[in-house]
Amino acid sequence: MENSREKDEKSEESATQSVEPPEQPKDDSEAWDSDWTRQFQNMADASERQGADDREVRKIMEQCISLYLNEKERNKLYHWKDILEEPAYREYFRTKTFVESWYHFLDTHRMFDAAIWQYFQWIDGKLFSALEADVMPFAYPTQEEIERMPRQETPEQTQERRTPEPGPALPKVKKEKSKAVKVLLYLAALAGTGIGGMILGIIAGTILG
Repeated sequence: MENSREKDEKSEESATQSVEPPEQPKDDSEAWDSDWTRQFQNMADASERQGADDREVRKIMEQCISLYLNEKERNKLYHWKDILEEPAYREYFRTKTFVESWYHFLDTHRMFDAAIWQYFQWIDGKLFSALEADVMPFAYPTQEEIERMPRQETPEQTQERRTPEPGPALPKVKKEKSKAVKVLLYLAALAGTGIGGMILGIIAGTILG
């Protein structure tokens, strides 16, 4: 009897030791704080990347505007290829910031030759995508619209237009003497005539006298 009682007591002790207290659930606020910290870090990282992208896009657009303002170089295709096919810029061309900036540039700077417009239209969809950037596509001008656009003259063309063409030589115009000069010449002629007449009178008196 004693042995069975001891066994029962031991089994009760072991059962009591094996049972662990239930784990207390974590506070919901802790989980929420953890999620917010992670989301905030993601937002901060995205903002930092966006700021870096914006700075690079600004540099690219400054080059485009500078080239456009150079009237002699504006319509030389290789200059635009140097900018728009630069491998270091490739990642920025697909950002929404660049696509919006590029379309705004084309909409406000339109004095390009047809070949340059064709190149711009060709790279659209290759270097960047309006659909991918979630931007309204740009309406490129037609050939007729390009021909109707005002052209900016080069400095050589402007100088050529301003230089008058040589015309036939004009006949020489006899200069008209002023009234005062005419009066002086007339008085001189009268004086000369009087002196000459006096000399002739003296000679005639000597001969006849």
